[in-house]
Amino acid sequence: ASCSRRGCILVLRQTASGGAADPLARLLRSSDARAKVGAFAVAAQLCSSCAQFAADGEVASVQPALRALIAAVSPSAGTAPGDALAALVALPAEELRVAALRLLLGL
Repeated sequence: ASCSRRGCILVLRQTASGGAADPLARLLRSSDARAKVGAFAVAAQLCSSCAQFAADGEVASVQPALRALIAAVSPSAGTAPGDALAALVALPAEELRVAALRLLLGL
């Protein structure tokens, strides 16, 4: 659903209404590598979809929710999401490294 215009809007509206308690935001911070890989894939697709439909006013209206979702990648308030993703790229777990790189590319 996150690859279509409508799906992107629906997912990000749901994320915005849940805030930090949103299931996707929680999975981005999960200690389970497989859960985190899946959440990174969804977040990367949302980034791609938002970029593809950026000229659409309704998609533009949910961009703050996307920024908040990406901020959830950070393990602490003092760490930027990009820095947190860059640190994951150095991990020995290939699946997690690849997912983090794909999310970085999506940004």
